[in-house]
Order: sequence, then structure tokens, then C-alpha cells
Amino acid sequence: MVYPIEKIILIPIYKLWIGKIEGKGNILKDKPFIIAINHTSYYDVMVLPSLIVPITNKKMSVLVNNHYWKNFITRAFLNYYDCIPLFVKKQKISKQKNKKSLEKAVDYL
Repeated sequence: MVYPIEKIILIPIYKLWIGKIEGKGNILKDKPFIIAINHTSYYDVMVLPSLIVPITNKKMSVLVNNHYWKNFITRAFLNYYDCIPLFVKKQKISKQKNKKSLEKAVDYL
């Protein structure tokens, strides 16, 4: 398995929390793909890889608000998954940083 922590800790916890997962058959196993989600909670970024990775057994990256790198626990999780920061606050440098982030996302894809 690509992420052993998933198999041991997170997947059993999320299975209790989420229950049934529909549409797993639509996930591409042999080609790159993009998932666009409508957030229902702050846990979506953690739940999504926990559900998708066991099906594909491939590494996965998520575009995430850079704000979440401030907390040690979430930063460790985001770095573990090779997440890519997006800079949502309107600052002069945000546009340049987001360009690099999107280029990195294209490279991963």
C-alpha cells in the first residue's frame, strides 16, 4: 500500500464515520484523474485520500488552502500527502505562488 498509515489507522476510523461509499467504480485506476469536491467540512482533505488511495494504490496530491500549514498536525498530514498550497488571500505575491502551485499540480498529473 502506498500509505501504510491509511491502512492501519485512518481507514477503519473513517469507515465507522462514513459508512457506505457510492461511485467507487467510477475512479480511474490506470490513468491520472482530477477530483473536484464540494467541501462539507474541514475533514474533506483528510477523508478523500483515505477513501481514494486504497482503491487506486497510487499517491495522491490535493490543492489546499495554505492556511492549514500553520498547524503542526495538519502540516504533517499535508506534507505526508504531498499536498499543494493555494494562496487564497489577496496579496501581491499570491498570484505568483499560485502559478507555481498550479504548475506543480500539472506536473503531478
